[in-house]
Amino acid sequence: MKLKLFRGQFTTVAMASAAGGAATNADEQTIREAFKSKLPGAQVISVEKLRYADLYEVAVKGSEGYRVFYTDAQGQVMLIGDMIETRTDRNPIEELVALGRRLGATRTPTWFLPNGEKYFGPLPMSEVVPLLDTTARRQ
Repeated sequence: MKLKLFRGQFTTVAMASAAGGAATNADEQTIREAFKSKLPGAQVISVEKLRYADLYEVAVKGSEGYRVFYTDAQGQVMLIGDMIETRTDRNPIEELVALGRRLGATRTPTWFLPNGEKYFGPLPMSEVVPLLDTTARRQ
């Protein structure tokens, strides 16, 4: 079964709240391959290991918009929908979207540097690291 991404179903800000860190290279590659086969033509923007159980958050850009999925380390399941923290009844994704709107994010992803500068769009790490280094030296 091939999946389609529909416009208006996802907004993101390049900040991690629910994420616990980067996926291992092996897990990330496995997940990217699994999603590529199910979402032809879509681009996996990021794969982040959540601090919950053994779940990963996968941000995907398709021809009609963005979407967040949750999956296991092998990409065997695709969970779609809201993630609610049962202890606090918080929805971390909804909170990130609201924060992005308050900060003026108009596109996804939006990078906010510690000095308040904003950068839009996916940036390669070769551009992100010098931006962060320059910002750190100015402070």
